[in-house]
Amino acid sequence: MEYIECTHCGKRYAANEKIKDAVGEFVRCKNCLEKFMIVVHDSKKTDANTEERNLDATSGWDPTLTAPPHEAVVIELGIQETVVEESDEKESQEIDWDPSLTMPEVETQGEEEPPTLSEEESQAQAEEALARIRQEKKKKMLMFGMLAAVLLLLALTLYMALSGEEEVVQQQTTAIKRVSPQDLDKQNSECRIAAARQWLLDYKAMHDNYDAKTFVNMIKQSENRVEALTTLCKTPNLSTIILDAATAGKKPEWFATEIESISRK
Repeated sequence: MEYIECTHCGKRYAANEKIKDAVGEFVRCKNCLEKFMIVVHDSKKTDANTEERNLDATSGWDPTLTAPPHEAVVIELGIQETVVEESDEKESQEIDWDPSLTMPEVETQGEEEPPTLSEEESQAQAEEALARIRQEKKKKMLMFGMLAAVLLLLALTLYMALSGEEEVVQQQTTAIKRVSPQDLDKQNSECRIAAARQWLLDYKAMHDNYDAKTFVNMIKQSENRVEALTTLCKTPNLSTIILDAATAGKKPEWFATEIESISRK
């Protein structure tokens, strides 16, 4: 009986007319699920050759031409049941396996191929695509340029604002530095009058002849006027400066006029 055999696991299948017509093609073995080439063998000739050569299943055996020396089930690839003698035993099996369903897949012939464009059409499409790319690039460059201009304008505005504020602070600081506390006191008439009264009191206490009680009272009056002097004037330690000047008999120029005016009264 003629049969085909899987070259991977040795499974045999009886060969019907449909199988014989598919010689040279590939089918998938139902036993090991591997693909093998359809080669039709004659069971009588194969068994005789196997006994003479005494081959085993792994050495010296060409699976595409001969059958392995072990037992194998021969199954017909059709609908009807077939009985095959193998190693003095009979086995039968009914299957409905169509080898055409396990053939390697081929590309579908009915698919439509994309139309072939002429050289002029291809060139036109390439130019159109290039024009679109250039247009998109110009838009992006314009957008980036506008963004850069806005950022530059904001940075310039911020710089000018900070520079103006810094200049104002510097001017104010310079003005404060140029106008000393004593200059401010010279411009303050209330401060000049208070300083003149303080000087006169200290001068009399230091240079006139008073008894001890009167001298103590004058010193207390001088101390009481220090708080008012500090409130009206900005010069640090002005009371000490006035006491030193009165003790030395010197009239500070910036309130000397007030001293003369109060003395005449």
